[in-house]
Amino acid sequence: MIDISNISVLINLTIASLQLKSIELPTRKLKRTNLHIILYGKVGTTKSSILYKVAEKMQGNVIKGLTKANLLGTMDKTTKMVIPPAIWECRNNFLFIDEYYLNCHDKGGRELINELLSVMENTSYSRNLSYTSSGFNEKEGDLYCKIEKNRIKVNTKFSLFLNTMMTLDATKIYEFEPLKSRCLCIPLYFDRPMLSKIADGLKLYQYKHIKAKKINCKINIKKYAEIKAFVDNSTTKDTRYLRRIEDLCRIYAILGKIDAEIFNLVLSLP
Repeated sequence: MIDISNISVLINLTIASLQLKSIELPTRKLKRTNLHIILYGKVGTTKSSILYKVAEKMQGNVIKGLTKANLLGTMDKTTKMVIPPAIWECRNNFLFIDEYYLNCHDKGGRELINELLSVMENTSYSRNLSYTSSGFNEKEGDLYCKIEKNRIKVNTKFSLFLNTMMTLDATKIYEFEPLKSRCLCIPLYFDRPMLSKIADGLKLYQYKHIKAKKINCKINIKKYAEIKAFVDNSTTKDTRYLRRIEDLCRIYAILGKIDAEIFNLVLSLP
């Protein structure tokens, strides 16, 4: 069971990661600078309460029924009006998804996860729409969403905040492995004494503003070796090895230093 205070630490770091602009390692430049997060646990473990509190603080919208159309954008076939993609509407914020569930027989859902994986890792995408649009063009800084004829082009940035009752450690759905590797996965399994404290008013999440120290961060060879050593000395699976190094680099950029306690906390996550 994760320590209650660490839930806030991880969420607040994820919020702070949205400030980051670039991270350059000695060997490469990270495509993605922001962190993603998943809360998982049984019914009644306050996952939704935490998500909605963060959504209220970030002034974000919560999605309950995620589809490919609302994730990537579409057009109303009757009015020909553009329905902007959720990944554009939540730019510089969270894509909040509450109570997500996927079973191994849901082909459409598995295809949706693959689409989500792609846009989580890459800053831009383009695809054809079924109908021709009269035009749609929105821009915010270096981010944009535009439609030319029947092609939508998006350059965006967002962090995923997903809640699920699925047991991530036991699921046999292949698509969840790369999803888990991209996220800080926080298990919420509370015993009766802890649930009693929550019933008495114990707060599971406390917002604390963290100002990122280096929004454009260049990590030198020495610091990179120190960061990498934390993962080398952990029990991190080979399938998550590279992504955990990158997560620690993102946290280093936020904090402007190596924090052994936080690094080990991240590496202890499932």
